[in-house]
Amino acid sequence: MSAINSSAVLVEKGNIWIGTNTGNLVDFGAVRKVVFTAKQIQKSIESDNRGTIYNKARLEGMISCELLEPAAPSNLASLFASLVTKTTTAASSTPVTGEVLAASGAWAYSQPLYFAQQDGSQVVPTAITITGSVTGALTVNTQYVIVQDPGTKKWGVLIQSAVGNLAQNITANYTTTPAASVTLTGGTNLSMVSLYARIIGKLDTNNAKTRQIDLTDCRVTSDLVFPFVDVETANDSGVMPLNIESNKATTWIYTDQVNPN
Repeated sequence: MSAINSSAVLVEKGNIWIGTNTGNLVDFGAVRKVVFTAKQIQKSIESDNRGTIYNKARLEGMISCELLEPAAPSNLASLFASLVTKTTTAASSTPVTGEVLAASGAWAYSQPLYFAQQDGSQVVPTAITITGSVTGALTVNTQYVIVQDPGTKKWGVLIQSAVGNLAQNITANYTTTPAASVTLTGGTNLSMVSLYARIIGKLDTNNAKTRQIDLTDCRVTSDLVFPFVDVETANDSGVMPLNIESNKATTWIYTDQVNPN
C-alpha cells in the first residue's frame, strides 16, 4: 500500500464548528492557517494465482489549522469527547435584573436572544420575565417562547410577531445557578467518539466567495494543548495546533459559495 499526499491552503482564516452531527454543531471560534488535505490511499491486490492485479484508491480528508483561544473547557470536552471528563461545581443562585438582550432595531422576530448568564448544570433559568421598552411585560408562549440551543445548550428566548413592534429594547430578568468552577480530567479513557467538523472562511483572493469544508465522520488526531500567552508580547494570542482526520472510507465535502447570504 502506498499513500500520496496532495494538499493546498484553502482558507487563511475562518471559523470551525464541531459536533457529533449537523444538528448539534457548536461554533468553536476562529481558526487560521487552514490546510485541507485529500490524502490519496492506493492499494494493489493480487486476486488469484494468475497474478491478476486490481488497483484501488480513495481520497481521505484531513484538516490542519490553528485554533485561537482554545482553552475553553466545554470546547475541549467536545473535541476530546470520551477522552476527558468535564465536571462543574455550582455557585449560589444568582438573580439577574434588567439584562438587555437586544437593543431597539437590533433584533428580529424568531431570532434567538440568549441570556448572558447560564446555569452551571445547563437547566433552564427560573423566574424569567421579558419586557419590551414599548410593549411592556411580554406574555410567555404568546409573545415570546423559551428556547435552548441544541449545540451550546444556552438558554434564551424567541420574540414572536405578536409583539408588533421591533423598535424597542428587549430586557430580561431571570435567576440562574452558575458554575463556580469547571474541571477537566483525563488520562485513563481509551475510547473515542466520532465527530462532524465544518470550517467556513472567506477566500483572501475573492471576498465574494465563501469556502466550506465538511468532514462528516472524523476524529481529532492532534494533542490537547494549553497555550500560555506571553503577556510581555503585544498582540500575542494563544493557539492550539489542531489536526482532524476523516475516519476510514467516510465522506468529506468541499463547497464554494459565491455571494452567500
